[in-house]
Amino acid sequence: MSMVDHMLEPPPPRPVRRLEVITGPGGRRRWTADEKARILEEATAPGAVVSEVARRNGMSPQHLFTWGRQARREADNRVTGLYGVPQTIRVDNGPEFVSRALDLWAYQHGVVLDFSRPGKPTDNSFVEAFNGKVRAECIDQNSFLSLADARLKCEAFRHEYNGERPHSSIGHKTPSEFIKSIGAPSQPMEP
Repeated sequence: MSMVDHMLEPPPPRPVRRLEVITGPGGRRRWTADEKARILEEATAPGAVVSEVARRNGMSPQHLFTWGRQARREADNRVTGLYGVPQTIRVDNGPEFVSRALDLWAYQHGVVLDFSRPGKPTDNSFVEAFNGKVRAECIDQNSFLSLADARLKCEAFRHEYNGERPHSSIGHKTPSEFIKSIGAPSQPMEP
């Protein structure tokens, strides 16, 4: 068989994926924004299984994934509408590029991704310095009993770092004070 004949052969059949069909009143049900928020919160709770949450609420898991994408887009639009987008984001070549979500977002918003050279942490010295502070002042200083406990302690560190601690790089002001001093909106961002 020639290479051309081989290329023209139809591909082997793919296995059939499971297809859920929601029939009856649940198939066309309308959810309020509060119901969507409650169901999404339940589905994203630690240890939650999306398919079980969907089944309990008489919906398909695809509904939940769609709602999650919509919620992320709405949050992105609120934040970029409030603060704008940066011209450049300096990034390393880490695991955040396994999915191309940041690359796509940057392209859609006209943001340049400035990659550091592999093995050159000095290219991104501000982030490396911040990571060192988080490691030394938060992670190494605490024992985490669970994921919820880690989130709580890291959020307390973030609040202290951004709201109470003065930074020499911005005139010995807290980041909150600095944002107010330049006239930028200072509404807190959700974690």
